[in-house]
Amino acid sequence: MRTPASVPSAPVHQPVRPWLDRRWLIGTYGVFLAYAVLSAIFAGDRDKVWAIWAACGYAAALLLLWRSRARTAAVLVAVAVAVLAPLLLLSVAYPLETGMVVIDRSATLLIHHGSPYLPSAQVTSWFSYNPTCPS
Repeated sequence: MRTPASVPSAPVHQPVRPWLDRRWLIGTYGVFLAYAVLSAIFAGDRDKVWAIWAACGYAAALLLLWRSRARTAAVLVAVAVAVLAPLLLLSVAYPLETGMVVIDRSATLLIHHGSPYLPSAQVTSWFSYNPTCPS
């Protein structure tokens, strides 16, 4: 006969990924929100736009986690509002930087002509040169 001391106890459920615990995520989003707010206060021009959007995204994700247990929804909201929305806004609202114009033209050439490079006769200045090497 077994005594109560020799009966194995039921295993205690340990989370598989403790860093995905709801409280840990709330704290992490809180830190992200604080950083985004500070960046929005001290940044300028386009960085300020990113920071404001990021602060809104992290605040929405934090609120979602605080009011419910929807971790996946919180991540999706944070990514959509803090990353995708400002990316779309800035890509439409601001002109491309000089280096980005070359990349944009290369992408357009690749889509329309199958090669990202201009024919050598059309390379007339450094601006028309694509600095990536052909493979």
